[in-house]
Amino acid sequence: MSIFHRCDFLIGCLFLLGVSSVAANQAPTLQPLSNITVTVGEAINLRVEPSDPEGVVPGLRLVNYPDGAMFSDNGDGTRTFYWVPDERHIGVRDIAFEAVDAIDQNLITRRTIEVTVLQGLPATGNLAPRFESLIDRSVNLGEGFNFRVVPFDPEGVVPAMRVENLPPGASFEDNRDGTRQFLWTPSDAYVGENVLTFTVYEDADPSISTSQSIKLTVNSTVPVPGTSPPPVLVDGDAPQFVGLEDQFVFLGNTLELVVRARSDDGSVPGLAIDRLPTNSSFQDNGDGTRTFRWYPYPINIGDTWI
Repeated sequence: MSIFHRCDFLIGCLFLLGVSSVAANQAPTLQPLSNITVTVGEAINLRVEPSDPEGVVPGLRLVNYPDGAMFSDNGDGTRTFYWVPDERHIGVRDIAFEAVDAIDQNLITRRTIEVTVLQGLPATGNLAPRFESLIDRSVNLGEGFNFRVVPFDPEGVVPAMRVENLPPGASFEDNRDGTRQFLWTPSDAYVGENVLTFTVYEDADPSISTSQSIKLTVNSTVPVPGTSPPPVLVDGDAPQFVGLEDQFVFLGNTLELVVRARSDDGSVPGLAIDRLPTNSSFQDNGDGTRTFRWYPYPINIGDTWI
């Protein structure tokens, strides 16, 4: 058991929008969702997909978490609701999902589904553990991968984990809180896509397991022959952030960050966040800045890119 948990918050790429785009902002939408009927012990796998008229990925949140459920980030703007109800959940309940606009957190679209859990055959054996929010990632050559791998077990037992094909120089360190940290700074020999397979399994019975492969892409910083390098922006081409740096917050605390931007022509740039984290807001201060506030959940322990 660790003495404390920490949550590293990395500010990656925030989007700068023109003022006219912000003024014309519309609420996000959610793809239609149907009611679900399952029996005790039957797994629910529901992909929740939002969209936004402005093209900025909205945040997604699950309003009323059932016991033993997870709402896993798929890394593409969608999330998957996964739940295996037991005898305690027999009956009918409402599950609500919300899409939150990345520019104006007052613009929210909610969809509620009815989940009916019926009595089934008595549950036998353990259900296989799974991974939560284990997604493809990419870095530029010279940068390193650093992410936390979080397991999920429907019975609440902490499972074991391993990585099948650990690259030279990489590590998969135990965080002593049921998670592990994957660390790797690839050399130029690994430019391109690298497929790694992670396995989570019951420590008492390794045959009860789930394996998941992800792609770790290393982007070359050398131009491909026959192509032109990307254009270099000069002053006046685009607005710029002022003093935007990586942030750190302890689990149980609230991160508060004022985001500032400037433009060489003196106009006030618009600000928006792509993929707003659950339980966060990005409020307009009325002076050309916005304040990002976030109270992270335990699933957010580790690095989060915004």
